[in-house]
Amino acid sequence: MVSYRLSSLANTQQDDIWHYTESTWGDSQAISYLEGLHAHFERLARVKALWRRLPQGLAAPSDIDTPVYFSRYVEHLIFFRELKSGAIGVISVLHGRSDIPVRLSEDLYQISKLGDFEN
Repeated sequence: MVSYRLSSLANTQQDDIWHYTESTWGDSQAISYLEGLHAHFERLARVKALWRRLPQGLAAPSDIDTPVYFSRYVEHLIFFRELKSGAIGVISVLHGRSDIPVRLSEDLYQISKLGDFEN
């Protein structure tokens, strides 16, 4: 069964998305958005045609040789990679208005140091 895993960073980011959405638009909207986000993760795990490869030189540190992919979900960009198990590892979930190259570079660097998804 193909599935997905969230890095500790992506897990924290989804919590932040929840808190912002809940405080701005209410509990039901936060539930709806997060359920949709996780449904999108599941679709990504099943349908490789939805994957867009991030150009290596765009934001990935040169010591990361694993391809990084991305997809859009409503207001957020999801960055992930394929794990040895066949699952996808969600690296980062960034709002589309954030400084994507800078934030993604920071997130990829942090993931490479934390060793998320090594198991």
